[in-house]
Amino acid sequence: MSTIGPSTVHDALNGLSFPATKEQILAHLDDSEAAGLVRSKLEDIPDGEYNDIDEVDQALGDESY
Repeated sequence: MSTIGPSTVHDALNGLSFPATKEQILAHLDDSEAAGLVRSKLEDIPDGEYNDIDEVDQALGDESY
C-alpha cells in the first residue's frame, strides 16, 4: 500500500488560500493534478474550516505519515 507524507500533501495544496473548508480543499485538488491518493486521504478529514496547512496535517493524524 502506498503512503503519502506531509510534503506530498503540502505540494498538492500549494496555492490554496487559507482559511479553507474541507469542501474548498477537495475542490482545490479537483482543479489541480493532485494524485488520487492525496485526495482519498483528505476525504477522511473532519468537516470544518482549517486555518492553515498545520491544521490539515493534524486532521490527517500521525498514522497518515
